[in-house]
Amino acid sequence: MVKEVISLRQFRHSKPKKMKKLSITLLTVTAVLLYSIPVFGANDTAKVVEACLVTEVLDWGETLTSIRIEYSEEIESRDIDFKTFVTSSPRNIFHPYVNNSGKIDDVQAYGKYVFLKLVYAYNDIRSREFIAFIERERPKLNDITITQNIDLKTRSGNLVPTNTFSASREIRIDIDHFVYKYRETVDNIDFGINLFIPEGYDKKSDNLNNLPLVVHFPSGDLSGIDYKGMRTGALFTHNDVTIWSNEQSQKKNPCFVVTIGASARLPNMMYVTYDELWAHNAYYNAIKDIITAYNIDVKRVYAISLAGGTTMMWNTIMRHPDLFAASISTSFDFYMSYTDPDISLANMKKVLNAVPNWFFCGLLDPTGSDPLNLGRLKGERLRDIAYLANNDGYKIDVGYGVEGELMWNATLRGKQADSFALEQLARASANGNTNLVTLFYPNTLIPFEHWSWMATYTNSVVRDWLFAKSR
Repeated sequence: MVKEVISLRQFRHSKPKKMKKLSITLLTVTAVLLYSIPVFGANDTAKVVEACLVTEVLDWGETLTSIRIEYSEEIESRDIDFKTFVTSSPRNIFHPYVNNSGKIDDVQAYGKYVFLKLVYAYNDIRSREFIAFIERERPKLNDITITQNIDLKTRSGNLVPTNTFSASREIRIDIDHFVYKYRETVDNIDFGINLFIPEGYDKKSDNLNNLPLVVHFPSGDLSGIDYKGMRTGALFTHNDVTIWSNEQSQKKNPCFVVTIGASARLPNMMYVTYDELWAHNAYYNAIKDIITAYNIDVKRVYAISLAGGTTMMWNTIMRHPDLFAASISTSFDFYMSYTDPDISLANMKKVLNAVPNWFFCGLLDPTGSDPLNLGRLKGERLRDIAYLANNDGYKIDVGYGVEGELMWNATLRGKQADSFALEQLARASANGNTNLVTLFYPNTLIPFEHWSWMATYTNSVVRDWLFAKSR
């Protein structure tokens, strides 16, 4: 330190000639240093690679939930917040995060992917934030403009300057993994199968374990079509199909999932007897093809339905009683399916004889006509026909009680909802009941008394009950 001070004093009192030489030297060094500093405009190594629109299938259908921005270099999470970006979407950003996986809800300290999670009206079915529920036509989403309104420094020290860009390509989290197969046209009806294939199961192999197959029978939404012209059926209208194929469900119960896509509307496909409709044969043949082509556990093929698709499911069970290991139906009753009281009870007994069943319905579901003309609604009819079957020796646990005290609260999810299922299963087990009827309290099914499938298929205990069954 002393030497540095002496040198400085010597420098101050040095002759002008030496000062000039030193000034030239300093300018030279400064120039070299300036050219050595990375300049983004010249280097351009950090940039936006792509922005995508990310959708998920929620209880009420497919909706845009996030925007994913891919950068060429890693961004640190501490360098962004909900004010870092502005979009042309009417919805605000409420949760920005980063990761290197490119997957939703995977929050990391840094990553090349920046996710902008958007506010959405989760309980508003008629909101346009949910895509084409009523029309059953899935349009292409409009591009969204994103402005990064500050310079972002990457983890390596480069800058991504303020800029504006668009998100156009869609990532449909719950739908992209389904493949469209077995397409055919009969009687001017375009008919196809949407199949979910678990990771690693693209081809049949002796080295793979056989997995269950969940066969979904949709209602009027089987005619759903997307902007690519694909008959995606019920894939985007509710989550009763995708709840079985999502990442969380697959970790616990890996399985194949299949559903119909067709150009026909509900009356043409559902409310007919088996022999009158080619679609039953077409679906059955497709199921057999899937069993042949992939590693399917033939003892664990399951049938599930939504509303009007239940008739088609029950008809298939009666026609092929050795196909399924168990079934779950929602929002339907046998009286509505088969109209005649005697035929309705007889067909219910055939279904009960074939497989274990769990029937779900809102007590005051008003949809469909009352073929008995007794002023009873759909859940009440399901309850009453179950009592008649029990009088004839069938063992059905009817979740009603004396004054409805055994019904479920359909607004609950998670452990609270699971407790209802566990309680009913324990009661059924104690009484030797192999079949169950579950009714939901009035005014707990949101948005309509008809929508019992949401509280049904989101219940993990109900799904576990199905997967526990084997022929």
